[in-house]
Amino acid sequence: MAQLPSEVLSFFSRTQTGLSPLVRPWWLKSAVHESVWRVETGKRDLRQVGEKSRGGQVLRWDLLLPTGRLSTSSHAVICEQCKALIIAVAKVRGSTRSLRSVHGALFLFAEFLALKYEEKFLRDGLLVAHLDDVEAFMESYAEAGSCGTGRFIERLSSYLSAEIPLERLDADEVRNHFGLTETNQLSLVAIGAAISVDCGPPSLS
Repeated sequence: MAQLPSEVLSFFSRTQTGLSPLVRPWWLKSAVHESVWRVETGKRDLRQVGEKSRGGQVLRWDLLLPTGRLSTSSHAVICEQCKALIIAVAKVRGSTRSLRSVHGALFLFAEFLALKYEEKFLRDGLLVAHLDDVEAFMESYAEAGSCGTGRFIERLSSYLSAEIPLERLDADEVRNHFGLTETNQLSLVAIGAAISVDCGPPSLS
């Protein structure tokens, strides 16, 4: 079996970075283990208003995945991996200004993997992903567009295929399954409860 040159192996050995233990960087104004991070953006815009912090960026680690909340003990592996990646991105870029976007994309990818791999995802986290998964995720991400609920299209599709026979999967059957509101609209609360999605923005306190 062919082997890489010793110089190449030495390079990888010198430059590899471990993901743990997580060390709190200067810009993180919360404890690493907390489920809500307040991040300083470098503009010195953090301020204290009464007992609450204001300004900066807020990154949440208690978001709801198809396998449960990211902050629960069963998601410890994936949560630590995601936190480590956020810290690594800030270190490489030398800036925290785009971390909210990175965090959002990372959560969408975790959502994609959780829906596909379930128990294996809980055990291995991001390491479960293959190149094909990245390609499929990018395609679905592009199709979802900027719609606020676009990230849940795959989850809803999976739920409907399991709950409603394909030969009956039409608009009328979906309406009958979830029910309508007083204004004759689909009940987003019922849909959210069915596919385990948080309804409304979470508190930032």
